Amino acid sequence: MVKLNDANGQLNTIIMATNLSSYFKNRGNLLQRWGGDKEQAQNRMASMINASRDGFTSTRNNLPTPLLPVKSGNLYVTGWEFRRAGGSEIAKTSEGKFVWSGMDTLSLHVWARKGIILGGKKWIEIPLGYGASQTGNGSNFSYPGQYLEKSSTPQTVFPSTERTVNLPAYQDSRSQNAQGSNIAAFKNPGEQDSTGASMRSVGGDATRFSAGGISRYWDFNRNSPQLKDANGDPADVMPSYVVVVEHDRQNVRDASNALGIKQSAQDKTNISLAQDNPGKHIRSMAKAQAFFRRPASLWQRADAYDERANLFSPFWEARLVDLNARERSLYATLLGLQ
Repeated sequence: MVKLNDANGQLNTIIMATNLSSYFKNRGNLLQRWGGDKEQAQNRMASMINASRDGFTSTRNNLPTPLLPVKSGNLYVTGWEFRRAGGSEIAKTSEGKFVWSGMDTLSLHVWARKGIILGGKKWIEIPLGYGASQTGNGSNFSYPGQYLEKSSTPQTVFPSTERTVNLPAYQDSRSQNAQGSNIAAFKNPGEQDSTGASMRSVGGDATRFSAGGISRYWDFNRNSPQLKDANGDPADVMPSYVVVVEHDRQNVRDASNALGIKQSAQDKTNISLAQDNPGKHIRSMAKAQAFFRRPASLWQRADAYDERANLFSPFWEARLVDLNARERSLYATLLGLQ
């Protein structure tokens, strides 16, 4: 970038080496694999995946069009109702592994009065269609009726607190179509693990398999003292990087060599560069920092919260920031100016 803007500019190698060491040290304190806690990180990722599902992936309850006119009927002594239930989600098994699974069922429910005229209804389910599939758990998966999901509350404090909710699986297929769900779950279980073989092979999804269903990823360190002091907003604590660009003295044009203006050192309006500067270089120093801001005027969150910096949204930019007194003193010493 320096060469594109100034062919004669040179980066100071001492400052570059110092900055790289400091930059990666600071970045390592802020960013860690799993954000410092694997279990919490996988819970966050599972919650985000489920929240990102489209309508068809999460909810498949609509009846086939030909059945809509006869969806239900009531002849007083008998009647019927077609029920369809289905969906897909990622959830943790009792063994602590995250499995992506789906189930779909369609059943005809017929009822008759327990008494000839009066009395409650006795229901009979007739499964018409069913199917289930999952990834990574071999042939041993029970397709539970409910699953636990741990998600974070809106982040007003850092680290944000987790809340656990018990949700019906597959849009409550187990409850809506119990017999159809049992057939879907236990018919041909060896054919239901759609990616199990590839996950166990060399390559494939081996990393996701060894990690327990959710691949390892990098996130902000939930145990970082810097982030806790900043209440989880890394906007002003992200690592910065200082660049020093140097020019040979004779390559810099000033009033003396460009315009031939002769001035004495005592002249208050002297704009000539000193000839005895250390190393015969002219140096310029700048400090940059990455920061995160979601432009609410363009992409307002549905919950109206201000979005904290994260590695899942693209709203990162670079900005110039001031050097503090300690940094100025440090770099002046490294450059031999003190």
